[in-house]
Amino acid sequence: ATLRFASALLAIQNEDLDHFQKLNNSTYLLPASFPNLELVEEKEIQEYYLFHGNLSVQEVHDSALWLLQEVVPNLGKIQFKIAGKNPSQSLIEAAKSSSVELIINPNQQEMSELILKAKLHVLPTSQETGLKLKLLLALQCVGKTIVNSKQLAGNDLQEFCLVANSGEEFIAIIKEEFAKPIAVEERKIAIETFKKRMNIHDQLRNVLQKLDII
Repeated sequence: ATLRFASALLAIQNEDLDHFQKLNNSTYLLPASFPNLELVEEKEIQEYYLFHGNLSVQEVHDSALWLLQEVVPNLGKIQFKIAGKNPSQSLIEAAKSSSVELIINPNQQEMSELILKAKLHVLPTSQETGLKLKLLLALQCVGKTIVNSKQLAGNDLQEFCLVANSGEEFIAIIKEEFAKPIAVEERKIAIETFKKRMNIHDQLRNVLQKLDII
């Protein structure tokens, strides 16, 4: 009930915005901030697709395992890498049996390089758990990002992603993307548009202007 009397509420995602606007009309969207990544040169992009995250989290573990079971076996020699914290023994064994490179507990620099140099980011999720930092990082890269619809729940980032919801759809998009060169200039424009959309300073300024604070 106290929220009804607040001067303003700031929501981090669209679903929160819809919910809190019912309580208080002065509710505004202020997306999550994220660290900026510097683009690598086209020649530094490597021929692999990447899934990354905190592998000790059940949802992340399940998504990685799903890729190993439903996608990887149908992609031939296209290289797949998984990187993240504290994978379970079952995931380690599944990656090994699939001849997938599993990078365990990379440091920040190693993870950044893996993200920046991937030709493709493959980020399905099994749960609608809100906007994820790993998606915000991937969308700053020259390599494109494939997600499922659950990864886009509560945000408006669909225009920056390739969307697939079945193993067959992921397989088809991965094969298609690996068969063609990266459109570097097109990607740079998309990345710049994405960064402007998610610029925390601009978003905050817009909110403060609406509240007549600046």
